[in-house]
Amino acid sequence: MSWLAQTSFIRDGAHAGWLTHAAIELCRVALFCAAAIPIAFIDLRERRIPDALSLGGLLALAVWDAAAQPRAIPMEAAAAALGFALFWTLRLATRALGFGDVKYAALIGFFVGLRYWFVAIFVAALGALLYWVFAVYRLRRPPRERIAFAPFLTLGAIAACALRIAGQSL
Repeated sequence: MSWLAQTSFIRDGAHAGWLTHAAIELCRVALFCAAAIPIAFIDLRERRIPDALSLGGLLALAVWDAAAQPRAIPMEAAAAALGFALFWTLRLATRALGFGDVKYAALIGFFVGLRYWFVAIFVAALGALLYWVFAVYRLRRPPRERIAFAPFLTLGAIAACALRIAGQSL
């Protein structure tokens, strides 16, 4: 049992494990959102993702999980590495992603885990595609105009997190 679970004030009663898990998850969501929401707005405005938010969010989640659920760290690190590697490969192949998107994909992988990372990316890609179609055909934007991808990644991560917390197994 982790140090946080041992020292938690929610130890007695029939729902002790669930409440402790819920409190741990709520803190993880809050830490992620503290980085993800500013990332989305900064990327919309400036077309960049600050390292202080993407890498800082990753570090904050890692420290929290080291205290709250240390057994989860290896799988979360694997998901972060996979997210980084896949987005790095996409960046090299297409030049459509910035390096900030690559680091943000690692943060999302660490946050939602390996199975749900793919859900997050699917939702992000679908949202970006729908926005692009709307922007080109309705707003008459040029088809080659770049769009900020971090807001869609944030949307995808939140959707994947909601599915994970709701207990949907993939």
